[in-house]
Amino acid sequence: MPVVTFVGGEMPDDMKADLVTKLTTVVCDVTNAPSQFVTVIIDEHKETNIGVGGETVVKLKARLKAEKNT
Repeated sequence: MPVVTFVGGEMPDDMKADLVTKLTTVVCDVTNAPSQFVTVIIDEHKETNIGVGGETVVKLKARLKAEKNT
């Protein structure tokens, strides 16, 4: 029984459904497991709780947006 855990930021329900479908398809293609046995777990975190390169994702996005506009 393959289990895939996706850890990332919050996302809308339709995006999560698409992610589950596509990850399941890839796992089935690679492992030949039936889709009924594939479990996908989405572990969402607020962007204020995720750090990349020493800053929160919120601050990173704001900085990148400001740099793009200059």
